[in-house]
Amino acid sequence: MQLTEKGEGENQTSITEFILLGFGDLPELQTLLFLLFLVIYIATMVGNILIIVLVVADQHLHSPMYFFLGNLSCLETCYTSTILPRVLASLLTGDRTISVPSCITQLVLFGSLVTTECYLLTVMSYDRYLAICKPLHYGVLMNGRLCLQLAAGSWISGFLACTLFMCLMPQLIFCGPNEIDHFFCDFTLLIQLSCSDTSQITLIIHIFTFLDAVSPFLLTLTSYVCIIVTILRIPSTSGRQKAFSTCSSHLIVVALFYGTIMIVYMLPKSGTRALNKVFSVCYTVLTPLANPLIYTLRNREVKEALRNAVRRSVTLTKNPNYTILRISSTTGRQKAFSTCSSHLIVVTIFYGTMMIVYMLPKSSTLRALNKVFSVGYTVLTPLANPLIYSLRNREVKQALRNALRWIGNKTIDMMVDAPFSLFAFLLLCPLPSTAMENQTAVSEFVLLGLTHLLVLQHPLFVLFLLLYVTSLLGNGAIIAVVLAEPRLHTPMYFFLGNLSCLDIFYSTVTMPKMLVGFLFRRQTISFAGCLAQLHFFHFLGSSEAMLLAVMAYDRYVAICNPLRYRLVMSPQTYLFLAAATWTNGCLHALMHTVLTWQVNFCGPNEIQHFFCDIKPLVSLACSSTHLNLILLNIVTGGIGLGSFALTLLSYIYIISFLLLKVRSQESRRKAFSTCISHLMVVALFYVPVIFNYMLSSAGSSSEREMVATLTYSVVTPALNPLIYTLRNQEVKSALRKVLRRNCFLGKE
Repeated sequence: MQLTEKGEGENQTSITEFILLGFGDLPELQTLLFLLFLVIYIATMVGNILIIVLVVADQHLHSPMYFFLGNLSCLETCYTSTILPRVLASLLTGDRTISVPSCITQLVLFGSLVTTECYLLTVMSYDRYLAICKPLHYGVLMNGRLCLQLAAGSWISGFLACTLFMCLMPQLIFCGPNEIDHFFCDFTLLIQLSCSDTSQITLIIHIFTFLDAVSPFLLTLTSYVCIIVTILRIPSTSGRQKAFSTCSSHLIVVALFYGTIMIVYMLPKSGTRALNKVFSVCYTVLTPLANPLIYTLRNREVKEALRNAVRRSVTLTKNPNYTILRISSTTGRQKAFSTCSSHLIVVTIFYGTMMIVYMLPKSSTLRALNKVFSVGYTVLTPLANPLIYSLRNREVKQALRNALRWIGNKTIDMMVDAPFSLFAFLLLCPLPSTAMENQTAVSEFVLLGLTHLLVLQHPLFVLFLLLYVTSLLGNGAIIAVVLAEPRLHTPMYFFLGNLSCLDIFYSTVTMPKMLVGFLFRRQTISFAGCLAQLHFFHFLGSSEAMLLAVMAYDRYVAICNPLRYRLVMSPQTYLFLAAATWTNGCLHALMHTVLTWQVNFCGPNEIQHFFCDIKPLVSLACSSTHLNLILLNIVTGGIGLGSFALTLLSYIYIISFLLLKVRSQESRRKAFSTCISHLMVVALFYVPVIFNYMLSSAGSSSEREMVATLTYSVVTPALNPLIYTLRNQEVKSALRKVLRRNCFLGKE
C-alpha cells in the first residue's frame, strides 16, 4: 500500500491499490479453483457466442424473442469477462492486488452490465407477454424498429445509470484498510473502506438501485402474472403447455438472476460473508454459464438450428464440388475467383515476407535484407490492405461511396448529438488531480439580486409575481387545451404543449427564489441549491433552444412538403424529437453541473445576479475554470448557434417556398399565419440569449445582462401563451370551446 501526502482541502487518495481476498488463503485449492473457473469461463464464452452465431445465421431465429436472446448472450460474455479474467489471474499468480482506478472501472462496468441485464430481462418478459396475451397483435406491436429501440434502450440505460456513479466514486478518500473480502470490487464492501462521508453516494446508489433493479423486477413480475393468468384461461392442456414452453426458459433465467442477487444484497450481512461469496459466484459466474444451457436444452428451435448448423458444416466438409476448377464456365470461374483474389494477395504478401524474415538463415549479410522485409509485413502490408480490397472489390467501393454520402447526410445529426458525445468524453477521460478536488470552503452564496434600492423592492415583487402567475396560468391553459381538444392533437400543438410545459419549469427555476429576495432583501443559497438551480436553468434553456428548432422543422415540412407531412411527422417521429430535445438538454446541463461541482470556492461568495448563472459563479472560483469557460463557449455556443442556424435555415426555406412557388396571396397569408407565432417566440428567445452569452465576457454580470436574462427566462415564458392564443385561430377557438363547456357544466 503506497501512501501519498494529503493536504487540507485536497481530495487525494492515500491508498493506491486494494487487496481482493478472494476465496481465502488455501494454497492447495488455488490450482483446483483455477481449473474450475477456467473451464466455466471457456464454456460460458463458447456457449453464449454459439447462441449469437445461431441467431445471426439461422433465418428461423430472426424473430424478436431470439434477437433479445442474442443480446442477452452478448451481454453475458461481457459480464463474465468483467470478473473472471481477474479471478483467474489472481488464482494463477497469487497476486491479489488491484489498483484503485482498475477497481472503480471494474465496479462501474459490472454495475452497468447488471443494470442492462435487468432492463433486458424486463424487455424479454414484455415480449413474451405480447406473444402469449396478444398473439394477434404481436407482429404489429413487436416490429423490427421497436425491437431495436428496446434493445438499444436497455444498453444505453444501463450505462447511463452508472455515469453519475462514475463521477462520484473518484471523489471518495481511501486512507485506512485496503482489504476487500471478496473476489471482485463490490460496492457495499468498497464503500466501507472510505474515510470520507459516504452518505450522499449511498443515498444516490439506493435511489438508482430502486429505479434500475427493483422497478425492472416489478415490471418483469407483472408481465409473468399476466402471462400465467392468460395461460390458465387456455382450455386445452396442450395449449397451456405450448404457451408456457415459450417462456419457461426465460423464467428460469430470471429466477436464477434475481434470486441470487436478492440473497446477496438483501439478507443481513452479519456472519454470512462466505455464503454471500457463494451466491455472488452464482449470479456472476454460474448464471452466464447456465443461460446457453437452459436455452439450448429447453428450446426446440435453438436445438434444431444447432443441428442444422452442424449438418451444414459436415456437408460442406464432405462435398468435393465446391472448388473453382470444377466450375464449367469461364465466367463462373472468374466470378468465383474475384471474390477471393484480394484476400489471396494479402495472404501472400503477409506470409511471404514473414517467412523470408524468420525462416531464412540469420547470417549478418542478410540482416539489412531482413529489415527491408520486416518493413514489408509491418508497414507496407497494413498500407496495402485497404488499397487492395478497395481497388479490386466492387462491393467495398460501392460501400465506400455510400459511407461518404451517409457522412454528408448525418452532419446535422452530429451537431445535435455533440453535447452527449462531449459529456461522455468528460466522464470517461480522467481529469487532472486538481480538477478532481471537490472540497468547497464556501458553503453558501449570496444572490445580490436586481437592485439595492429599497424603494423598488416591493413594486418589483408585485410586478414579477404578476408575471409568474401569468406564465403559470397561460402555459397551464395551453397544456389543458391541447390535451382536451381533439382538433389540437397534431404535431404542431404537441410541440406547443411541450414548450408550455418547459416554460412553466423554466420560470419556476428562478422566479420563486427571486420573489423571496425582493421580500427579504439579502438572500442566501446553499452550494447544492446553487448547483441545482444552475443545472435546471441550463437544462431547460438548451431544451427550449432545440425545441424551437424542432418546431421550425415541423413548420417547414407542413408548408414545403404538405403531401408528405403525415408520413414524415408521424407520432413516433415527433415523440422521438421531443424526447431528444429534453434528453440532450439534460445531458448538456449535467456536463456543466459536474464540472462546476469540481471547482473550488474559497473566497468571496457574493453573486452579482438574481440566480446562479454559470458565468458570475465561476468568476468566484479559486481554482482553474479554463475548462468550464471553454465548454461554455464551445458546447453551449454550439447548441445555441446550431439550433438557431437550423431554425433560420427552416424559415429561409419556408419564405423562399412561399415567395417562389406559392402564387396566391391568400395561400401565402394562410401558410405564413401558421408559423408567425413561432417566429415571434424565436425572436424573443434568441435575441437576449445571443446578447447575454455571445456579446459579453465571461464573469461579467452587468445590469444590461441581467435585463437580457430576465427577458428570455421570465418575460418570454409569460408572453408565449399570449402570442399563441392571440395570433392562432385554432387555439382561440379551442379555448372558447373549453370555456363554453365549463360554463355550460356550471349552469347545469
